[in-house]
Amino acid sequence: MKKQADQLPLVLLIILPLVIVFALDLTPYSTSIKTLWKSLNTSALNDDKETWLRSANTILSYQPWQVELWNQVAQKEFELENHAEVIRSYNTILEYQPLTVEQSIFLSQSYLATGKLEKSDELWDEIIDAPDVRPEQLRHLYQIQQNAGDWLGAYRTIYRWHQLEPDQAEVQRQLVLAQILFEPEKAVESINTFRLSEFKPILVELDTIVSSDNPTYQLVIAGNIYSRLGEWEYAVQAFSKVVELDPNYAEGWAFYGNALMNTGENGFFALDKAINLSPTSKISKAYLASYWRDQNDLAKSIDLYKDLIHEEENQPVWYHELGKTYILNGDTEKALTAFQKTTELAPTNIYYWLYLAKFSGDFRLEIQTVGMPAARQAMLIDDENWEVFDVLGWLYLLEKDYTSAERFFSNAFGIAPENPMVNLHLGQLYSLQNRDDLANYYLERCINHTDDLELIELANKFLRPSK
Repeated sequence: MKKQADQLPLVLLIILPLVIVFALDLTPYSTSIKTLWKSLNTSALNDDKETWLRSANTILSYQPWQVELWNQVAQKEFELENHAEVIRSYNTILEYQPLTVEQSIFLSQSYLATGKLEKSDELWDEIIDAPDVRPEQLRHLYQIQQNAGDWLGAYRTIYRWHQLEPDQAEVQRQLVLAQILFEPEKAVESINTFRLSEFKPILVELDTIVSSDNPTYQLVIAGNIYSRLGEWEYAVQAFSKVVELDPNYAEGWAFYGNALMNTGENGFFALDKAINLSPTSKISKAYLASYWRDQNDLAKSIDLYKDLIHEEENQPVWYHELGKTYILNGDTEKALTAFQKTTELAPTNIYYWLYLAKFSGDFRLEIQTVGMPAARQAMLIDDENWEVFDVLGWLYLLEKDYTSAERFFSNAFGIAPENPMVNLHLGQLYSLQNRDDLANYYLERCINHTDDLELIELANKFLRPSK
């Protein structure tokens, strides 16, 4: 008995650590950890990100091998724009396994947001070269790089994307756009290979770029190509490189400022630089006049256009722009005179005749004596142009000559049956005549053939319930 009593302290000494462990709940799957895991579900259901993150980080302090939980933490921290925590989470995952392409994209964005550009560049290269990268992931990366101003990296991405989807039309188009800036000789090859009709008119200019050995000149031509295509972000890139190469090139600054304005940025600093470098530059004056018009400083705009007319009195474009500025200034009589002058200076240019005709109709100004004769003159230039017949029909509609309006609208429809404007005008005509079935037919065709919200709204106003 004494022997057993002597052994009791030894037994207690052996089992005491186990008692402490259970008492303090320190096992890997302790009650407290299980409670935290349960709280994750509750917080997720309540969309309580802060509580969820506290619970998740406590769990990970005990169980750092929970890779999927680290991934969830990273995603929630990304949503909260806690980029340092995103980086920490993904780097912890890297201690256990490689990142997926999707994870690498998120990590690269956090590196970008924290100014670690070299890190993001390294990841972008890895993503592009990843054998399991998918087209939708490359699309996402392409947008990220463009927004970040990494246009060369974006070119590498679209090139890889094209390898995965060589027959995708939009991918082909984006590839050509990038090649114009970075590899114009390949742009020529791609246009001919893909048979992209949109780019056929620029082949001569691309040949000029390829044959030139002047990088500034090459970039000016590329920028002008982008401007004509309405690809203003690319135009900004091209012209920004122009002024980097030649900071004293006034027209380069003017092109740059105009491109910036067309992306919604303030390009005044570039236009101001242009006019200071060359006060007599016509291009600089023209873009500055457009800038002041956009800023509603119409007096400055008008003075600049008048100055340009004084320098080039036979150039119709200055009268045209002056007329547009007069409209904003509320002086329609002076605008009419300016637009009539454009047709005198360029009598074979259908654009100026149609613009004069539409101006006459828009302001109900001398429709029979100015608008209709202008539209008929346009018809003499091109009698297969749907817009000519449509404008004539519209002018007759305004004059309430519905028979003539229907005749010209029908001619326009015969040339361009899917044109939403033609269908809208036919629908309006038949609505005014209370021919509801015909009106609804053409109005619905208008809606089905356009993404223009204003046209859709206008067509809906004329739609009537079927009887």
